[in-house]
Amino acid sequence: MEHIDPFSWDIGHLPFMWNPLRTPHNPDGLPDTLPFTLTMNRSTGALIQAPMPLVSQALSRAYSIGSMITGQMGESGIGRRYTDDFLSFMGETAAGESPFTGQRVLEIGCGNGYLLHRLAGLGANVLGLEPGEHGQAKYNVPVVKDFFPSTQITGPFDVIVMFGVLEHVEQPVNFIEQVFALLARAGKVFIGVPDCAPYIEAGDLSCLIHEHWSYFDHISLAWTLLRAGGDEIQVRPSGFGGLLYACVSRRHSSEASARSEEPEVSSSRLENFRVRAKQSIRGIARFVDVAATVGESVGVYVPGRIINALFAGRIEPRDWRFFDDNPLLKGSFFPGLPVPIEDRSDLLARPTTRLLIMSRSFGDAMVKELRPSLPAETVISTWYDLFDGQST
Repeated sequence: MEHIDPFSWDIGHLPFMWNPLRTPHNPDGLPDTLPFTLTMNRSTGALIQAPMPLVSQALSRAYSIGSMITGQMGESGIGRRYTDDFLSFMGETAAGESPFTGQRVLEIGCGNGYLLHRLAGLGANVLGLEPGEHGQAKYNVPVVKDFFPSTQITGPFDVIVMFGVLEHVEQPVNFIEQVFALLARAGKVFIGVPDCAPYIEAGDLSCLIHEHWSYFDHISLAWTLLRAGGDEIQVRPSGFGGLLYACVSRRHSSEASARSEEPEVSSSRLENFRVRAKQSIRGIARFVDVAATVGESVGVYVPGRIINALFAGRIEPRDWRFFDDNPLLKGSFFPGLPVPIEDRSDLLARPTTRLLIMSRSFGDAMVKELRPSLPAETVISTWYDLFDGQST
């Protein structure tokens, strides 16, 4: 009988996704797939990717080249909405027309520098830290090309920002402790991470990516900040994009590490995720079989949300087509899958019989936009049909 560790799940090999690819294979000798084991941090209650040297080495190389998973901030479209929403959250903590005027702001993992550009426009003195090559000169903000912690960065800073960073860190508690060391006494740290709770509860493997070591929910994020010596911790859902936002200051009391509370950590959460994920994989396999049996063409919108299930379940997509509205993805591939990503105009010009929209956050809006432009015989299903059994 197979022994199952309730606190560990070896999922197998998943695609190593770190950048849009112009061929179906990762460049520069990077592997197309890497092993993935999910476990738990019993100090914070967070689900985490088990540390693995092979994964760490591949990530270090990818970050040095310039990793760019979609969803980063930018001056238009969804990128602008991410930025506006996060800035709104940051501005709520201080009074005044421009609460950042004269403040020294550091952004760790600043990507293309757009958020710093916006903060500079609000009067902040900004500095970014980013190991990759992509776009730092675009917005004319100062950026140090290095990993954190960096000897090239000297505090204190009034504000430190980490948007889409903490989930990438193998040891988040230690990382935040080092961040606090650069913070002014009355300073604030602002954090944005994916809210993984809905995906974990639904058994949706799409939230798992080798770049992410931690899969936070509201409670585990708060515990992580507390463990690091945080004070005045605020954690709330984002207004856009399915994220969690946090604002935290540094605890200066001599009793900073004396808290005796412990999170309620149970293996049931990981076990429930494992059970539901296997159920969802079977559901996707049935979807594939039915479409193939009746000869229907299948299109997947936001295909990044189904790729892991295909690999974990060893499901062959059988001539599916992939679509995404992100212009950066047009013509790109997922590692190990020779299916080019098309855009909306391609779908409308040559519709599929079935369309599966895999975005949990934006799926309903996409159905409303696409339905009038597609033939009546095109059957549209969404993330909720696969994971909640709800019809659109």
